Amino acid sequence: MIFTSKKIIDYTLFYYAIYLILGNLLRIINIPFFKNNLLVTEFLLYLFALLSLFVFNLNNNKYKIKIPNELFIIILIYFISYFLGSLYHGYFLINAFMYSLRLFLLILSSIVIGTFFYFKKYEIKKVIHFYIFVFFMYTIIAWIIFIAYPDSVKLWTKLEQFGIIFNGDPHVRRLLGTYFDPNFFGNIIIFPTLLSLYSYYRYDKRYIIYFLFFSLSIVYTFSRSSLFGFIISLSIIAITMFISFIYKRYLNKKTIYLGIVIIILSIIFAMFNYNEFERLVMRFANIMNDASATHRFRDFYLGIKIIYKSFYILLFGTGYNYVQNDLRLNLTSLDSSILNTLISLGTLGTIIVFILIINYLRKIYRNLADEYHSLYLYIISYLISSVVMSNFNNLLYYQFYIMTILPFLIFLNKQKDVN
Repeated sequence: MIFTSKKIIDYTLFYYAIYLILGNLLRIINIPFFKNNLLVTEFLLYLFALLSLFVFNLNNNKYKIKIPNELFIIILIYFISYFLGSLYHGYFLINAFMYSLRLFLLILSSIVIGTFFYFKKYEIKKVIHFYIFVFFMYTIIAWIIFIAYPDSVKLWTKLEQFGIIFNGDPHVRRLLGTYFDPNFFGNIIIFPTLLSLYSYYRYDKRYIIYFLFFSLSIVYTFSRSSLFGFIISLSIIAITMFISFIYKRYLNKKTIYLGIVIIILSIIFAMFNYNEFERLVMRFANIMNDASATHRFRDFYLGIKIIYKSFYILLFGTGYNYVQNDLRLNLTSLDSSILNTLISLGTLGTIIVFILIINYLRKIYRNLADEYHSLYLYIISYLISSVVMSNFNNLLYYQFYIMTILPFLIFLNKQKDVN
């Protein structure tokens, strides 16, 4: 049984890496209620998770997969929200139920992956390298797509020839990755970028290569939210380092080296890629005249109107993913994760979920050894930037975001059993 369990762990972690790298490439099965085809790799991931729960929990096994209390309550809140929405609207919305089920399976899969890292007795360094390597391979593929199909419309057409249906937006000369979206791509690879920066300071200066490669890739998404989020994360880390410098009167030589390298490479980029540099600047300068930006402003206004439609909605919400009914448009959600949460759960549910998440993050900090508290800073800086970025893209509910950050948090929380 132990042999079987170890094999399941190995296969699942290997498949998890493939899932992250392939992204949306295998959307090949058409299903009702969804505008895009079913992602086969996501469906198989759920099967792996359910199989793992069966093997590890229902059998007499020394390995047990436990759902953290905070996450269990959060799952419960979302399902209660859906059923309250059904009562409020007077009917069951199948699409909303499917999204509720999907959120549950994503959280469950994350718990399984994070727990498997722990079962493998991986050190934190090894798990960090796992994510850096996986996203390095992912970003290599993103650059290949960028070179082969600089116009995303031609990419969508080519994919349709292989039965892959994905209703993506038109993008020109922007890194999409296999998520087929420059915003989500940029938002998510900030995570391995920060892990590379942490590893550069803690483990090996050669990690600076990964950091610079990921940073350049973020720039080439030309995603305002990603660049803004990246700046927020780096600013939080830099401010903390500055405070440490004030107290200790010591500046790490690696910081000086990194600063010099970034300044030199930035100057080279601006000189030899002037058109791209100008395009990057104009993305921010013309934000008020940009169609995608005005669309997000409109979404924000619609969301506020829905929240204040009645005291009931303000307090309890309209039900998870019933927002599409209130929008009366061809949308399943708004671009802002925060608004979607407030509309779905109401202020009461949102506050409870927020408290549960904060409590879980506090547990992680307590369970980490003192030597890893600096890593915690990097993670928190990314989570803060994620909340900010999620106001422009529905990041917090995006499956690849959840399946990237949550397994890592689950693994870190298991450190209490190691220390």
